Amino acid sequence: MVDVVAVFLKSCYHYSGKCEKHYSYDPRQSRIVPYSRDLPIGIHLRGDVYNVDKTVVAISGLEFVGDRQLVVEVELSTVEKVVVGNFSIKMYRYAVEGWKHEKQAWAIAYSVIKRYNLSNVSDYVIFPHYFRGRKAKYDAMFVIAFAKNELEQVELWFRRSVVDLLAPQKEEKKEGGEEKSIEELIKEVEELVEGPEELSLTPAVPPATQVTTAVVTDVEVERLRKELEELKEIVEKRFDEWAKKQGLVKAKLVVFDLPTEYLRSTTKYEKNGETVMETKILKLDPARLRTLRKTFYTVLHKLAYKVDGLWILRHNADLSELNEVMGELHRILVENNISEKRTINLVDVYLPKDYVVEGLKEYIEERRMVLRDVQTKLETVLKLSERRRLEKELSNLLDEVKRLEEELRYLSS
Repeated sequence: MVDVVAVFLKSCYHYSGKCEKHYSYDPRQSRIVPYSRDLPIGIHLRGDVYNVDKTVVAISGLEFVGDRQLVVEVELSTVEKVVVGNFSIKMYRYAVEGWKHEKQAWAIAYSVIKRYNLSNVSDYVIFPHYFRGRKAKYDAMFVIAFAKNELEQVELWFRRSVVDLLAPQKEEKKEGGEEKSIEELIKEVEELVEGPEELSLTPAVPPATQVTTAVVTDVEVERLRKELEELKEIVEKRFDEWAKKQGLVKAKLVVFDLPTEYLRSTTKYEKNGETVMETKILKLDPARLRTLRKTFYTVLHKLAYKVDGLWILRHNADLSELNEVMGELHRILVENNISEKRTINLVDVYLPKDYVVEGLKEYIEERRMVLRDVQTKLETVLKLSERRRLEKELSNLLDEVKRLEEELRYLSS
């Protein structure tokens, strides 16, 4: 529900005003799905955007400006009951500058996210957003941030409300025939769940928006557990469907910062008359690091392609070789007690499909040019060892171009 609401709020901001979306909740699958009259719970989202006094928050060293308040009303309904929750969520924006066209704007935005490690920020949901104005001159590129704790309030309220709507309608009575209070019923449900603190079923919204509360059966408790486990999968599927309609394609970036042999090195200077001798004392084995870098780039060309400085994995890439390189890098740093971040990460992103396809076409042409250069050299080289090296390089390039052409056909389909 967190990402569903985040995407909805971004839509409200994009159109600078009121917006609405309809979904349904399928209790058999524990999923949020497209609206259907056949499902027991309907979900109606309404949103609006308001200008508020500007505040500034620092996220990973960047200043995000908060001058928009997005209000969302979430209505869950069955034939017999309606539960409504109102939430106010602030949007923070970082303006991306220095771009001349949309393709470049997206590339710069993702480079900002990478440079400041925003994808690993724990307190905010962060993603890029290209705002299209009424005229091209009003277009803008932002990195958007929502505070997770505000979005999670919606998610927690949603889970509790689903349990409430699906609960049995019979009234529970104490021994002796007296009706149990709502507080006693809630306490019994919490004892049944025995889950983490955030699963407490204490009402998260004022009593006026809570229609009824009842005991949850063991089957419903298990369904709630499954819902929590599958929530990420649900959100990802819904987001994938939305992204596809927006002309976006899911991609996995290889983001890396490899150590060099000079990491943690020291330098000594010795003066002998008018001569100064500089001596580098290396902590890391230079031969081992250079071999690792060469291996990494060899593997990278097997698995990925480069678009405007971004290394994008092919959709069917086998990551086993890359995992071996990542493991070797980790061992080198651990052996030398180095804690600086010199890492290889895989980051899931969404990019405009046209941007990826055109970038891949350009990259294929670049690799074909390299292939032709190798073929030309091979025609003139006589030394056996050099011919063998070039023949191997030519074979690798032919395989690489073939894989890239297959990826292009996959993306274009």
